[in-house]
Amino acid sequence: IVLGGDGTMIQAAIDLVHTELPIIGVNTGNLGFLTEVEYKDVFDALDKLIEGDYTIESRMMLKEISYFKQPDSRSSCYALNDIVVSKRGSGRLITVKVYLENELADVYRADGLIISTPTGSTGYNLSAGGPVMVPNLKAMVVTPICAHSLNKRSLVVDAAENITLEIGQTKDVGADLAMVTADGRTIGELSTGDRLVLEVPHATTKLIKLSDIGFYERMREKLNGEL
Repeated sequence: IVLGGDGTMIQAAIDLVHTELPIIGVNTGNLGFLTEVEYKDVFDALDKLIEGDYTIESRMMLKEISYFKQPDSRSSCYALNDIVVSKRGSGRLITVKVYLENELADVYRADGLIISTPTGSTGYNLSAGGPVMVPNLKAMVVTPICAHSLNKRSLVVDAAENITLEIGQTKDVGADLAMVTADGRTIGELSTGDRLVLEVPHATTKLIKLSDIGFYERMREKLNGEL
């Protein structure tokens, strides 16, 4: 049982990634999109848990498998929401080449790129203009951050495909400098020529669902402010 908001839920998911333990969130934060229970309803929720009146929903994750991977760095390489490659410093764009199964899919000149799971699609991806994806969809979405082109939009890709991000060179003088974050945690830095490979691992986050409230109703309530 996780007490907190979405950030606490994400951290719990990363900490428990290899345990197969289902988690349920009690919202003591603000938005609470990932939390199942509002604080005022916690005792009713506990009764349902004890009675076994719940279902378990599996959420896919992302994992970095090449550049920063180390034997004991499992938690730093996983993400429930998104992995983001963004520029270091201000005033300069970065160029990022996106390969899907070693085929060049597109080249983005932008402030960065968001690689999001369906769970994370309602977060940073949505704020950057990306699409909302239903939680059980087996797909990822690539969304540019402030792309320097009017025709650069999000790209939805099959979860079975590995994504390789290569840092290009935007100007003739000086390398592009980027940083990598996983669910808001900085995991390393990249520069021109570096490649980062991401995959959807077999490990998933298991969320306990108590209510009959569906995804679309929750989305309207949390994102549109409907009661």
